[in-house]
Order: sequence, then structure tokens, then C-alpha cells
Amino acid sequence: MVISAGDYRSKNHKEVMLPSGASFLIRKLTQRDYFPKGLIAMAIERGEVTEASARQYLASHPEDISEVEDLQLLKGVVLPKLTADPESADAGKLYVGDLSGEDRVALVQAIQEWSGLLVGQQAQVDTFRDQGVDGAGTDGEVLRETAGRTT
Repeated sequence: MVISAGDYRSKNHKEVMLPSGASFLIRKLTQRDYFPKGLIAMAIERGEVTEASARQYLASHPEDISEVEDLQLLKGVVLPKLTADPESADAGKLYVGDLSGEDRVALVQAIQEWSGLLVGQQAQVDTFRDQGVDGAGTDGEVLRETAGRTT
């Protein structure tokens, strides 16, 4: 039997309760949902995006990093409807910037967890720790490079 669109969507949706007591409906995101527009353009141009090329792109386009969280919220929240434009917020849409800090953090974490992203991130953190890196989070390479620069 063929699944209906509504049934398929419902398997990818989940209701979450936020610290404020508000209830939101979220959906699972795909890898493609996480790409800022510039990374998508790079993928089309080069044919692929590797972790190294994505890091290089984001290092040279830091404005896209701040957009990733809003992107996750805008694409991951089903209800209530969110908007990135404060002018279009009304009774039917909530401006993403109006979310409280606590609710915003909880919502992003819930979307990442539901989408399976936090599992992969935790594995990366565990691997990083297993490599014996100190608590400062660096082996000093970046610090050495920065120390050699003059302004």
C-alpha cells in the first residue's frame, strides 16, 4: 500500500515543549537543509562539498555561520510558522528573532537531535577527546600562526 503524503510527513514530525511552556511542531532536516546558499552554489560548481571545502568556505564567509541557526529554525519548525522578516510577522507567523534565548537554544537542539545531527557531533567530540587534546581545545597550531603575524 502506498503511503499518503500526510502519513509520510507525520513520521518526520515531532512535538516539543520549550522552556517557556510553548509547544512547537518540528520536522527532521536533511543534510541539504543545513547548507547556506553559498555552499550550495559551490557544490553545484565543483560537484561536491567536502568537510574541508565547507570549512574553508565558512571561514571566508562568516556571515553564513550566523545564518545556519536561523536556517535550522526556519526549515525545522513546522508550527507555529516562523519568518526571517520582522515586517511579515503577524498573527499567523512568528519572527524568528522574537524567540527567547532559552527557547531558541532548546528548539535548535531539539531539531538537531530529531534530525540525527547531535549523534554525529557527539561522536566527533568523543574522537576529538580520545586524541588527547588538552582542555584549551587546540594543539597550539592556531596560536602559533597568530603569534607570528604582525598588524
